[in-house]
Amino acid sequence: MVGSTTQTVQEVWSTVTLTVVYLQEMYCLDCSVTACRRCLAAEHKSHRAGEVERLGSQLRERIRTDVVRMQQNTTSCRADLRTLRRIRDQFETR
Repeated sequence: MVGSTTQTVQEVWSTVTLTVVYLQEMYCLDCSVTACRRCLAAEHKSHRAGEVERLGSQLRERIRTDVVRMQQNTTSCRADLRTLRRIRDQFETR
């Protein structure tokens, strides 16, 4: 009985270790989780997925683009705010 328990623990540990090693390979876009190829094929087979490294590069580029766009929008909003304050000040002085 002790031998079978030890064997079971070793089998489980082996599976966990393998899953952790392969965990970083794929990313399920629908579930927003990383998954090994085996889990992806079994549990996420109808989901959109991609390689973590490639998707990471795409995400970094998208974030950079979004940051630039937000900086431009912030500049535009600040200019609009200055204009609105100027109009308010003119209205209040009448």
